[in-house]
Amino acid sequence: MAVFHPRTRFDSFLEGALDQTTHRRVAEHLDRCPMCQDEVDQRHRILRAAEQGAEARSIPPQLLPPPSSSTVLGERPGVPGWKVVLSLGAAGVAAGAVVLAAWVAGEPQQSAAPTEPPAIQPVPEVQVETSRSSAADAAQEEETRTDGASAGPFSAIAATSMDTAASPTARSETAALLDQLRRQGWNVPSLTVAGLMPESVGLREHEDATELVLSLDGSVGSAVLHECRSEDQSLDDSACLSDPALIPPEGAEESALPMGLTSRTQTHEDGSWTAWVQTAQAAYALSSDLPVERADRVMTLVVLSERARVQSAQLPDSATERLVRGFERLMPWTDDADVPR
Repeated sequence: MAVFHPRTRFDSFLEGALDQTTHRRVAEHLDRCPMCQDEVDQRHRILRAAEQGAEARSIPPQLLPPPSSSTVLGERPGVPGWKVVLSLGAAGVAAGAVVLAAWVAGEPQQSAAPTEPPAIQPVPEVQVETSRSSAADAAQEEETRTDGASAGPFSAIAATSMDTAASPTARSETAALLDQLRRQGWNVPSLTVAGLMPESVGLREHEDATELVLSLDGSVGSAVLHECRSEDQSLDDSACLSDPALIPPEGAEESALPMGLTSRTQTHEDGSWTAWVQTAQAAYALSSDLPVERADRVMTLVVLSERARVQSAQLPDSATERLVRGFERLMPWTDDADVPR
């Protein structure tokens, strides 16, 4: 006798969709038929897995809980945009006013001779000798000997000799005097890079030229600089080219300097030396007891200072230079008056 297997009703049996009589008959058959029981178990596992997957897909993702009221920052009233615009505009106007004030204050001023020049002493007629004990002795000799000569009309400042080591006031007066000389057309190079500070300065007059004598001293050595300029701004046929102190002797060692110039140096028996150089506007002679290896460097500083002086006299100030000068005049406390310029 054939056995009927109700496979078409297994799914309904598992889902509980059969009536009670049919459900009881299918259950009795499964108790007697291991094969149908295995099939129902497989379908039950499949349906169970499908239901679990559907449940997992139906669960919404875990969301963070909304922030509680205790974590909300206190609200602050915002700044209106028109106030921000007005503030930025006011700041821009203020900055522009400061720059304009510095520009006006930085306008170049015409130099004028002081109404009361510093106390002066005439500088004697002194020649640079090839046999000397040291440049310091030569400087002392020039300061001690006087013959009553006075500076001529070539400069508004007469010959002077001031000791910068006396007091800060003396150093300030010396620096002011050097600035006046530079404004009148003198080079008066700064040799602080070489370790030399100005100690005294004087002028002496020749027939058609004027000579500046600058004594310098420092911990590394001392020096005496002669700077001669003609009244007609040309050295041709001037007394500067006939003064023995400004003419290099025969056999002086030549060295190339910037701007196509040539320096001539003579070393003395005591180790000191004298160097000469001529530019289109001036003749220079410098005696020093520094190491002779530094002669070319010192003379390079002299000619570079001369070139900067000529260029500054011919070219107008740049906008940056004028603004910097204006800020220095508006804020004078930022300028150290004790530092020689």
